[in-house]
This record gives sequence, C-alpha cells and structure tokens, in this order.
Amino acid sequence: MDGYPYSMESAISALAQAGFTHVDLTFCHWCSPGGWMDSRDYLRFADGLGETAARCGVRFNQAHAHFYAHMGTPEENERSKRMVERCLEAAGRLQIPWIVMHIL
Repeated sequence: MDGYPYSMESAISALAQAGFTHVDLTFCHWCSPGGWMDSRDYLRFADGLGETAARCGVRFNQAHAHFYAHMGTPEENERSKRMVERCLEAAGRLQIPWIVMHIL
C-alpha cells in the first residue's frame, strides 16, 4: 500500500542493524490518496510501526506531518486537515515528542 520496494519493518530493522537508535518518521508519503494514513486502518499501521521499532530497539525521535496545503478546493483543504490530524494522532500514539509541520 505504500509503493516502496521494501517494507517499513525491513527499513527499521536495517537502521537498527546499522547502529541507529533514533529515527525520524515521515508520514508524508503515506498521506497520499490510497496511502496508509488515508485508510481506516491508519492507527493499526502506526501501532505496527511502534511494535517493529520496539522490537528492533529503535525510537522515533520526531516525525514529519502531511504538508498542509490550504489553497486547494474546500474538499482538498478538508482532506489536508484530516491528514494532519491523523499524523498528530499517530505521533501521539507512538510517543513521538516532536512533529515537524510545513504549512504551505
């Protein structure tokens, strides 16, 4: 569902094996239409990332939220707002202390 040639689980595992203990989690790509953050299961997806990180001994030290574009159609603006809210909710659930937001 995310369009990458590797899973997030394998990416987190590879980062841990390379010696990283803290990583930045970027939600942006998953907020695209059809992405994990755009699905009903977005919290299950976030929980899975948290479980993988814990198992690998990695913590998310910050995250990047969806790029909020406020100059679209009313429908686009509402979707953008919903994606930002979901990113904040997922970051809180993962106990990520900082989230970077770019308001365009």
